[in-house]
Amino acid sequence: MLPPFTRARRVAPTLLLLLGACSLDVTNPNTQRAVLTPTAVFGTRTYTSVASGFFHSCGLDASGNAWCWGSNQFGQLGTTAVLPGCGAGSCSRIPVSSAEGRSFRQIAPGTTHTCGLLTTGRVLCWGGTTVQGASLLGDVRITSSSFPVAVVADSLFTQLAVGGTHSCALTASGEAWCWGRNEAGQLGDSSIIARGDPVRVATSRRFTAIATGADFTCALDTSNAAWCWGANTFGQLGAGDVPFNAIGRNASTPRAVVGGLTWRRLAAGGSHACALTPTGVAHCWGRNNDAHQLGDSTDVTHRGTPAPVAGARSYTELAAGAGTSCARTADGATWCWGGNFFGNAGTGRATPGGERVPTAVVGGPFTSVAPGGSHSCAIDSSGNARCWGDSASGQLGIR
Repeated sequence: MLPPFTRARRVAPTLLLLLGACSLDVTNPNTQRAVLTPTAVFGTRTYTSVASGFFHSCGLDASGNAWCWGSNQFGQLGTTAVLPGCGAGSCSRIPVSSAEGRSFRQIAPGTTHTCGLLTTGRVLCWGGTTVQGASLLGDVRITSSSFPVAVVADSLFTQLAVGGTHSCALTASGEAWCWGRNEAGQLGDSSIIARGDPVRVATSRRFTAIATGADFTCALDTSNAAWCWGANTFGQLGAGDVPFNAIGRNASTPRAVVGGLTWRRLAAGGSHACALTPTGVAHCWGRNNDAHQLGDSTDVTHRGTPAPVAGARSYTELAAGAGTSCARTADGATWCWGGNFFGNAGTGRATPGGERVPTAVVGGPFTSVAPGGSHSCAIDSSGNARCWGDSASGQLGIR
């Protein structure tokens, strides 16, 4: 997940993989791409969940069928159908059936690939490309596929998270397994070697939740403490303050998030992470200089330790995209902060410098919200999917 580029279809794959490395403060000559308010995804279908990737989005219907829309440059929509395109190469502005005939309980889009957790506990992935010599699809033999590819694993999984160029999953016993790119140690196996098949995170701890950012991973253990591993350039591991754009501070095994707090929700964005305390107070750490994604009203470049988000609200749910974070309160109101270059914070306006504090999303109420690269999607109380932000690759599902 990353800030938007001027012409998404012309971005070379190697640039797409440099997630979190670019600034949101770029000139935007294509303001017509921005949809500033939540708009219904095409069709009459209702959804039980929705998730946003970098240039595409996916949702599950009540039967567990997967539907995706947006960029299909790498086959990440999971269909071999001929798509009409939408001014940005291979893409679809309307939902298309993905991994047809399979029933999922979770779907997770990334940048160039998508993975889904089947009701059986197996994981399928599609899309992809070879990075750092490894497959993103969880099968070392296959680097790219529009058809679902089974992740090679002996274990069944209960939870799934897809980052920029790596993915992770939890077993029923709380073991964490990851695969994909690993130059920053984001797989947590004590190496920086890319893995085409899943490898177990090098720890005896058991986890109850896992979240993946651009090139780092965080998880909650059974005592509700947070642990992170991978890139720490901007303090996104929460393991203590580091210099801005720090070199050599990455971690290839889990590091404890400092501060002594326990958490009940966790989310990872491009180069930042956020979590909710047991009372629902949101804290964030990591990068802040390009979009104010920490939401604490300050202009600090970054933080290596958790700090409260402004507003002193109590939230029930939390989600993070490339530079945007969102949370819901018990009354169904949704609040977002950080990246808003294309109006992806849902505040009804586009602010290149981001939203410094949580700002109410127009529309709703929503039952879930999913910020992505430069767009966001949500499910309203009637089960309708609504999206807003950058529309260049069809990722809003608006025909």
